[in-house]
Amino acid sequence: MSCGKPIIMRLSASKGGKAPKNALKSQHIPLLDEFRFIAILLVFFYHAYGMAFGRVDPPYAGWVRNFSLDLPFSFWVLYLLSYGWSGVTLFFVLSGFCIHLPYARNRRFQFKEFIARRFFRIYPTYFVCLVSLFILNLLINYNSAVSVKYHAYNLLSHVFLFHNLHDKTFFSINGPFWSLAAEAQLYLLFPLVLWAINKLGRNTMLWLSLLISLASRLISSLFLNWSHVETLLTPLAVSFFTLNFWFVWCLGAWLADKYAKGDFLEYHSSIKWVLLLAGMVSGLFLFASFFIMVFAFALFFALWINDSFLVRSQGSEPGNVIGRIFASGGLFSYSIYLWHAPALHWINSLIPTFLDTSPLVRFFIFTAAFFPIAAFSYVSYKSIELPGIELGKRIIKRYRT
Repeated sequence: MSCGKPIIMRLSASKGGKAPKNALKSQHIPLLDEFRFIAILLVFFYHAYGMAFGRVDPPYAGWVRNFSLDLPFSFWVLYLLSYGWSGVTLFFVLSGFCIHLPYARNRRFQFKEFIARRFFRIYPTYFVCLVSLFILNLLINYNSAVSVKYHAYNLLSHVFLFHNLHDKTFFSINGPFWSLAAEAQLYLLFPLVLWAINKLGRNTMLWLSLLISLASRLISSLFLNWSHVETLLTPLAVSFFTLNFWFVWCLGAWLADKYAKGDFLEYHSSIKWVLLLAGMVSGLFLFASFFIMVFAFALFFALWINDSFLVRSQGSEPGNVIGRIFASGGLFSYSIYLWHAPALHWINSLIPTFLDTSPLVRFFIFTAAFFPIAAFSYVSYKSIELPGIELGKRIIKRYRT
């Protein structure tokens, strides 16, 4: 690995580390499953932390977070978990990588087939989860003051994956659903990414995506409420606008293009850790958190993936127990992502009042709940997710013939 060499990371054309071509042809890459499991662990414990303590960050006092706020000592002990949102960033990087890799290996792009593949990969489990939670929300939290028209719009916006475009539907059924809508919208932009890589080169594509994401965030900032910020900048639909994350997704596609050619990054080892530190420190400052934090974490994850490929023979099977557990968990991380938040809310409502319900105790209860939630998600994976993928393969094969 090149980490010991004083070479500055290059986003322009470079020699990079070369890998044996026969190691790059596997359709399934276990290493990516390990990263998926890391991503879901980050997201899960971020939500467990926030639910246990009632917040994930101290509010901003002006442009800097107010660390003088009277919060439990255990809140500060576990404060690094407040960066668990970055698991979604990692998911976006992995998505860009996995979507582009077959086409970087010269698969012919056909838009209808591409959409069909993505539909059967994410939609069956999403739809079952969506309908289940929608019905449960109506039964448990029914409010006659809420119009039937709103319920219909809420459901339809989720069915057609545009619920992230309005604050009233953004987190209305299941918080993590917002990223599924963003993911679907990024799929629609993929033909542009593929065209840019083929016509302009992968490096130009990446720089253009960065410029577009920065421009999108700059325009978004003009419509955001920068005062009295508790946790998230509002309006949510503007703060989390899909183009704000396009560079993150394209970074994964760029890395996949290099991987397919056996071309890996060489860079000074300190750069990766500087990016991680920059991402964490920028979160303490209101303006920097919006313009720097996500990009810094995305670049950190991309370098981590790059280094892991070099160390692990380009993504081969893990050689230890922890790696095998993570690779196995990564296979059904999508189902965990869909089901974990409502499960945590349900468990939170069941914690008896006679227990010591201090935030730290609640956090440990949520931590223990990961295992039954993972077990339920595995059943979802085997009974809904995998059959949906197989159905899609059969339909696509029949369409081809």
